[in-house]
Amino acid sequence: SADDNAFPIDVGVEKTVFHPDYNNLLKTNDIGLVKLDRKVEFTDLLKPICLPSPEFRNNMFVNAPAVVAGWGVDENKTASSRLLEAELQVTDLDECRRNLTSVFSQVAIDKRVVCAYAPGKDSCQGDSGGPLM
Repeated sequence: SADDNAFPIDVGVEKTVFHPDYNNLLKTNDIGLVKLDRKVEFTDLLKPICLPSPEFRNNMFVNAPAVVAGWGVDENKTASSRLLEAELQVTDLDECRRNLTSVFSQVAIDKRVVCAYAPGKDSCQGDSGGPLM
């Protein structure tokens, strides 16, 4: 938004790549890659999010802090004009299953899933597939 002292830049998307096993009905493998149409200069405010190095690839990061962000629709069904974020904590798969099975009964919650939770906090509707950092 114009009143948050941000300096946005507009960058186009050259290509999107969806996970080959993405299932829209079950919402499994809800991840993809975006190739920008030009290089972006990194600054103190604009940084890449890197994939884990090989020694951390099997780490589930349980209890690690995480942030979810997006411009989705809030509880009043209003689209946000500014980027929203919520601070969460990565949880183990057993806790994830306990908390989400009633909501996502058709979704397989297994080692492919990363769950993060904080009481009273959530991402917004429309933020599915957005970043968990």
